Amino acid sequence: MATILVADDQDSINLADPILSGEGHRVVEAEDGQLAFELAARDKPDLILLAVGSQNMNGLQVLQSLKSDPGTRFIPVIVSTVGEDEKSAQLAVRAGALDYIAKPWPSGHLSDRIRIALNRSGGTVSTGNDGIDRVLLGGVGPGVLTLVEGASGSGKSVLCQHLAYGALMLEHSVTIYAQEVDHPDQDGTKPDFAVRMKNLGMDISFEMQGDQARIYPLGYFVNEEPGSGKALEGLREHIESLSMHCSLIILDDLTQMVKSSGTNHSINFFNECRLLCNPEFGIIIALDTAGMKQEMLGQVENLINTHVRLSAQNSKGGVYGTRVHLMEVPKVKDTYLNWTNMVSFEVDPALAISMSMGLRVIPAAGTNG
Repeated sequence: MATILVADDQDSINLADPILSGEGHRVVEAEDGQLAFELAARDKPDLILLAVGSQNMNGLQVLQSLKSDPGTRFIPVIVSTVGEDEKSAQLAVRAGALDYIAKPWPSGHLSDRIRIALNRSGGTVSTGNDGIDRVLLGGVGPGVLTLVEGASGSGKSVLCQHLAYGALMLEHSVTIYAQEVDHPDQDGTKPDFAVRMKNLGMDISFEMQGDQARIYPLGYFVNEEPGSGKALEGLREHIESLSMHCSLIILDDLTQMVKSSGTNHSINFFNECRLLCNPEFGIIIALDTAGMKQEMLGQVENLINTHVRLSAQNSKGGVYGTRVHLMEVPKVKDTYLNWTNMVSFEVDPALAISMSMGLRVIPAAGTNG
């Protein structure tokens, strides 16, 4: 399996060793910062579990040394904090840590985080909100087939908008298939995907002019033969034609097309999408699964790499539209999580000028890993 450097005090190493060894990993131990850096430079481990707040180690200083050295800068690092030391964790993430985890580690939590970190490939796409990204264990992006599931109004489109913008900020090329693509001034039609993004402070007009961002109407692929699967087949062919020139495809929202195509054609479509994904290319599908057959949902669950569930409810204290959104992530990068991983958030255009890009986490309403 993998070589993992655990840089922490001996008590924590003694706790981590059987967990990681039980997963088949080789564990390298370091009880002080200087030794941790020397072992990382010498052994080039696949991943480092680095303590922040340990008496024997200045974890942030070690992390900065690792990320400034050409020989170690690309080794993924998960920092381990004592309790909910949110400040140190955030500083570590900004300094280049891939993720953070609080001690004591809940059952299954550490092994999940390690497995996902080792499996992650490609540039991870952020939503722009640290709290939401943490529930996604960093974000989504190239190499992953992601299902964003939820009813109308649950926040599927908002999440897709933020992920699209996050990808564009990393200079990925993004293609969006959306229900609405008409300009809002024409015949009073509903604002299109790009306009709704701009209303939240995410203006992608420059990227669209430069062809880095493209938006196609899903209506182009609708046909008059329900159950024939021709619409999904045409859409798949179009996606495949772009996959060599694009990093991320977003399908917002595919509910109508899936329901009219039937179970077999829909399963085939998800399977083809999974096969198209590679370390440089990923697909996000937004879907309302209400009323769909359990047989189909079970097969879809097995095909997707990452699963996001969204729901919403009215709130008297809500900032925007009095809606509070709950996001639950039961599966990340082919790993079914052994712990409750959810967060609540509001959509607030007033935050658009900040790094949160229009999303406000509500800490008391959910738990973050």
